[in-house]
Amino acid sequence: MNKNGNLQFAKRMMSCLLPVACCLLTFTAFSQSSQKIEILNADALKMDTLHRAKKLVGNVRLRQDETLMSCDSALFYNNVNAVDAYGNVFIDDTETRVYADSLKYDGEKKDATLFGNVRVVQDSATLATTKLIYNSALKQAAYYEGGNVTARDMNITSRRGYYHTATKDARFKGDVVVIGKDYDLRTDTLRYDTKTEISHFYGPTEIRRARENIYCESGWYDTKTGVSVFGKNTLLKSEAQKIWADSLEYDSNKGFGRAYKNFRWTDTTMKAILTGSRAVYFTEMQRITVTDSALLIYLVDEDSLFLTADTLKSREDTTADATEFFAYPNVRIYKTNLQGVCDSLAFSFRDSTIRMYKNPVLWNDENQLTGDTIAVLLRNEKLDRIELYENGFIANKAHDELFNQIKGKHIYGYFKDRKLDRLLADGNGESIYYGKDEEDAFIGVNKAICSNMWIYLKDEQVSRITFLTKPEATFFPIQSVQPKDFLLKEFEWKEELRPKSKGELFE
Repeated sequence: MNKNGNLQFAKRMMSCLLPVACCLLTFTAFSQSSQKIEILNADALKMDTLHRAKKLVGNVRLRQDETLMSCDSALFYNNVNAVDAYGNVFIDDTETRVYADSLKYDGEKKDATLFGNVRVVQDSATLATTKLIYNSALKQAAYYEGGNVTARDMNITSRRGYYHTATKDARFKGDVVVIGKDYDLRTDTLRYDTKTEISHFYGPTEIRRARENIYCESGWYDTKTGVSVFGKNTLLKSEAQKIWADSLEYDSNKGFGRAYKNFRWTDTTMKAILTGSRAVYFTEMQRITVTDSALLIYLVDEDSLFLTADTLKSREDTTADATEFFAYPNVRIYKTNLQGVCDSLAFSFRDSTIRMYKNPVLWNDENQLTGDTIAVLLRNEKLDRIELYENGFIANKAHDELFNQIKGKHIYGYFKDRKLDRLLADGNGESIYYGKDEEDAFIGVNKAICSNMWIYLKDEQVSRITFLTKPEATFFPIQSVQPKDFLLKEFEWKEELRPKSKGELFE
C-alpha cells in the first residue's frame, strides 16, 4: 500500500457521488414550486375530452419557474396543474439536463415520475435508469429498477438509488458496484452525506485493486480530512500478506493508519504472523508497529516460535527485499525446545538471524545460554546454530545444586535434529563438568581452563570435552566437592525467568 494507494479510491468515488446528488436535486427545483405550469409552445393544440386535458403536439415546450421542459407531445391538465409528457422528454434546469421517454408530473402534489431511457446529466456525471421518481412528501428522489452512474473515470451500478433533499443524503442499495480506473468496489449499501462530505458503506464490502483487496462489513470515509475507517471483520489482502482487524483507520494525506482490536498480519512467504490489540502503520515506508499484547508467530522446525514484547515492529528492508522485525522491551520467546528473554531483539529475514540484546538468556532443553549478545541463526526454517558473543556462558543442572558450566569469550552452538549437538568455546575457555560411572552415579568433577574447546552433548547432557590447546585440568572426587566452590565467575541460574508455556508469555 502507498500513500495514494488502497484507500484513495474513496476520495475519487466521492468526487463522483457529489455531482450525482446534485443531479437528483433537479427534481427538487422542478417540483417544489407552487407556480402554474406554462405552455410556451406547441405546433398543435387539441382538446382531449377523454382525459379532460389539452393535447399538445409537436415541439412542445413548458415552463415552471426557471425549469424548462420539451417533448414531442403532452397532455396538459390545466385544472389540476399537471402534465403527462411523451417522446424525447427533455428538462433543462440550468446546470442539469434530464432525458426520458415519458414523464408524469403533478404540479400541485409535487410528484414527478420519469419513464424509459431516463438520463440525468450534470457536468461529467450521468445517471441512467428506466424509471426515476421524486416524492416531495418524503423529500426523496429514487430509482427502484436498477441504475447506472458514470462520472469521469467512475461507474456505479445498483438496484436502487435514493437522494434525500432534507438530509442531503445520497444512497445506493442492492448489488452496488463501483468501477474505477484502478479498482472496483462491491457492497450492499453505499451512503454519502453531502453536508458532512462523509461516505458510509454497509454490509459485506470488497474493494479490489491490482495488488491488494480490502474486505469489510462496515466503514466510512471523510473526504474533507482524508481519513477513512474500515470496521468489523476487516481484511486487507495482497499477494503474500494479509491484515485483519476489527477496525482499520487510514489517513490518506499522511499515509498513516491505525488498527484496533484483534489485529493480525500474516506473510505466507515467510510463514510469519503478527498479532496484537493495537497497531500503527506507515504505508510509504511499509512499517507496522504493534503494541498491547503484541505477538509474533514464526514457523521453525515445523513448530511455532512465539515472540512477544511491549512493542513489535515490522519493516521492509528494501535493499535486500526482506522483512525485519524489532522487539522491545521485555522480550519473551517460547518454542517447545527453545525459550528466551532479553530487553530488545532484531529478527532479519535477510540472513534468517535473531539477535538478542541486553541481558539475553536462552534455554534449549536443559541448557541455559547467556552472553552480552546472542544470535540465533536459522537455515531453511530450522535451528542451525547459536552464537554467544562476549562473556558466553552455558550451564545445565547436573543434579540439585550441581551445575555443568562452560565459559568463553565467544561460544558457538550447533544443532542437529532440533537438539543442541556440540559447542565451541573460543577464547578464555573454562569448564566444569560432573562425571558419572557406568551406573550413572557421580564420581567427581573436572575443572579445566583452556582457551579453545569443543563440548559434545548427548541426551541434553555433556558427554565429552575436547581441548584444542594445552589445558589446565583438575579432577576432584565427588566426596570432596562442595557445590558452591564449583561455580564459575559470573554464573547465575535464571530459571525463574524462563517461560514455561505459550500462555506465560504475557505474564
